[in-house]
Amino acid sequence: MLASTFYLIIGLAAGGVPLLGVGSYVVAKLTRKNREQKKLLAEYAPKKVRDLPEPISTELIGLRADLERLLELQEFKTATALASVIEMTQELFMKLKSRGGDHQVKMAALTYGHILQKLNKALSDDYFYDMLANPDKWTRVDERLAMVRSAVKAVNSEILDAIRDFNSYADIHYDVDMESILSKSNAAAMLNDLR
Repeated sequence: MLASTFYLIIGLAAGGVPLLGVGSYVVAKLTRKNREQKKLLAEYAPKKVRDLPEPISTELIGLRADLERLLELQEFKTATALASVIEMTQELFMKLKSRGGDHQVKMAALTYGHILQKLNKALSDDYFYDMLANPDKWTRVDERLAMVRSAVKAVNSEILDAIRDFNSYADIHYDVDMESILSKSNAAAMLNDLR
């Protein structure tokens, strides 16, 4: 609402009717972006964060706040990668809890808790957001911002690889089970053919 009022005032102050159309276009575009932001937040928000082990749940709550802030700042590429980190971290731990052992969950929580904590620090007010808000007070701003964006993508890739590894390991067990079933049914079919 504030954005629409702001653009309406600018449109009227700068000449009225011609800019009113431009202001309306910009307001409509901002409203669409807000809907897209809310959809992205709803889609990637950790639904059962409290069910996850510590420090994972705490770090995901922090990353969720970072995601909201990235969307407000229109850092859409970084926000999309961070949203994926949140979603896949939750998926990894749900898989580990359902099919892995307690030891696997604890080891993964230590490893990924540390990684997510570093990511939260990189996206903190004292670093990433301060560089965006006050680029003149930093040296090599573009390089540093690119490094944080790359770190988000790297964590995203690492967690995706962990899910793939876990699924591959689970797939081996299912393949063995399927081969056992198929070999038994093939043996039965062969016996029927011999009769």
